Parts: sequence; structure tokens; C-alpha cells
Amino acid sequence: MAPLPHTRRSLLGGSLAVPVGPSLSTTLSGAFSAPAHAAAAPAFVRSGRPNALWGVQSGEITTHSATAWTRSDHPARMYVETSPSESFRYAVRRHRGPLLGPGTDFTGTTTLRGLPPGRQVHYRLVLTAAADNLAA
Repeated sequence: MAPLPHTRRSLLGGSLAVPVGPSLSTTLSGAFSAPAHAAAAPAFVRSGRPNALWGVQSGEITTHSATAWTRSDHPARMYVETSPSESFRYAVRRHRGPLLGPGTDFTGTTTLRGLPPGRQVHYRLVLTAAADNLAA
């Protein structure tokens, strides 16, 4: 099979390399510059809420229990909520998990006990800032 003449990456890269004439670049430089009184914004602002960027995994499912695993992007308390309703509008149970931090590589597992046998159970992960849970 012959290679494709162009890939999406080569087309996008080529479109960014189009030269801009001197007169056009002079005109546009003033149009996109910030006003003199504007302060420089930080390049990266981290939210105070922990995130499970790697998602949540489940396993070790038995008749009455299951295990959920996640990794946080910074210190957090892990909770897993379960409900028979996909919308989580009723019968929501909150299973408290461990504190996630540098000592655990920000990972943790929670065993969800007391699940109804033979029934579909929906679950979702909740991470709260670890500082909010130190006294809890």
C-alpha cells in the first residue's frame, strides 16, 4: 500500500508556514497587540478543584461489592457515589474513600459494599480538596 501524499499534520503544518508580507504584518501587528495598560495573564492557572484526569476504573465485582480506582492531579479525598438511577436523582449512596496524595502517588481504591445483587448500579467519582477533609 502506497503512503498517503498528505497527512492532516502535514497540511496543518504547511498552512501555518505561509509567509506574511511586510505590509500585512505591519498592519496586523497593531491589531492584535494588547493595550499598554493591560497586565500580562499567567500562562497556566491551576484550579483549586482536584481532577481525575485519568478517569475511574472498576473491577473485582462480586455479588454485593465492587472496587473503584482513580488517580487525582493533586491531593484530594476520594468518594464514589452509587445509585440505581442513571440520573442520580434518588437513592444515592456515598462511599468514602482514602486521601490521595504524594504518599499514594495520588491514587486510591474504594470498595463499594452493600450493592444490590443482580441489579444495575451506576457510579460516579467525586474528588474533594484534601484540605477540606483533614478534620473529617
